Amino acid sequence: MNTGKTWIFALIFLALALAFSTPTLPSVLAEDLRISLVDYSPKPVMPGSFFAATFRIENTAGINLTNVKVQVDAGSSFFVEGDDDISISLLEAGKSTTATFTLGVRDTASSGFETLSVDWDTPSDDGSESFSIQVKAFETKLVVESVESVPQQIAPGQEATVKLVLRNNANLLLKDVKIKLNLNSADLPFAPLGSVTEKNIDSMSAGSSREIEFKLIALADASSRIYKVPLEVNYFDEFGNEFQSQDVISLIVGSKPLLDINIEKSELVEARRGKLTIEIVNSGLTDAKFLNARLLLSDNYEVLSSQNVYVGSVDSDDIESIDFELLTKRAGTINLPLQINYRDANNKQYSEILSVQARVYSLDEAKKLGIVKTNSTFTAFVVIIAALILYFWIRKFFKARRHRAAAAHASHTAHSSHA
Repeated sequence: MNTGKTWIFALIFLALALAFSTPTLPSVLAEDLRISLVDYSPKPVMPGSFFAATFRIENTAGINLTNVKVQVDAGSSFFVEGDDDISISLLEAGKSTTATFTLGVRDTASSGFETLSVDWDTPSDDGSESFSIQVKAFETKLVVESVESVPQQIAPGQEATVKLVLRNNANLLLKDVKIKLNLNSADLPFAPLGSVTEKNIDSMSAGSSREIEFKLIALADASSRIYKVPLEVNYFDEFGNEFQSQDVISLIVGSKPLLDINIEKSELVEARRGKLTIEIVNSGLTDAKFLNARLLLSDNYEVLSSQNVYVGSVDSDDIESIDFELLTKRAGTINLPLQINYRDANNKQYSEILSVQARVYSLDEAKKLGIVKTNSTFTAFVVIIAALILYFWIRKFFKARRHRAAAAHASHTAHSSHA
């Protein structure tokens, strides 16, 4: 037999033997115990509350186990109320038992799933299992849902009602709610009117809203502007935990400037260019600022000057004057519509049209009143010229007459001499 072929068959046989042979693997030991979470109640758990967690402990070792220890690791979100471990003297193979622990949820726990671990130990093995517990954190928050001031803008010395709507955003009862408007600051020009600045609400159920009112009066010397009033809220939840919060509400002090117009001076004459002075009077409690006046057009006159006059500020209890040049078309009374645009002290914009009656004089009336003056110098000059002309004419006339008389006398004398 060929030696080479013998070796080839030997190698093939060896390869086949290795390919179909089963290797010997190291054995893997199962854990002695299996821990499972049967249930926890209530679901979900809430911060500050307690719940019961029940676990099943099963012997999976295949042999009886003695001195089994099980301990709960509560982590950072929970704590165990009472004993955190149990001992089992004997747990038969394939058998199981249950254990229940009472746990508390820390106040700092947030909404979501938190981990709860259970550690176990046997004479031959140990391990740990982790479980997820759902936490639903309640929002212990009382919020100011809306603020309304009636009236919205409070005039100095005026009474007002401040209405607050509070809403319980917590998912539990809130008790002994106190709401206080802090008016103690010297910068706040308000005083309580017929009531205190603190209101009490005995209780508010989850999700409920309540409206409360404060009666105030703005001091007579209050400046027109927006004031921030501190709002203090104090309450308890149903577990006796106290909560405090501070906020601010805004109250507006101010009023609409009371503007009116009058004719200060009129030199309007029919068919002539004349000057008109209008005064703007602010009799209100608030200054008017950025005031612009526009004299509207009419068939009774033409505006020769600018229609628009920027006035600026008209302080409370003050007067400002504006001038216009007009060419009036006829004598009598005319209506002058003046459009004014301005802002109050809180920058609220206003626009209104005010009207005033003005007298247009005839030329004769204007002369009598001295509005139109005759030119006395020119008249005197004309009179003097006329007098001079008359004087020289009379002088010339009498001179010529004297010459004629003299000539006649001379002629008569000559005739007499010849005779």
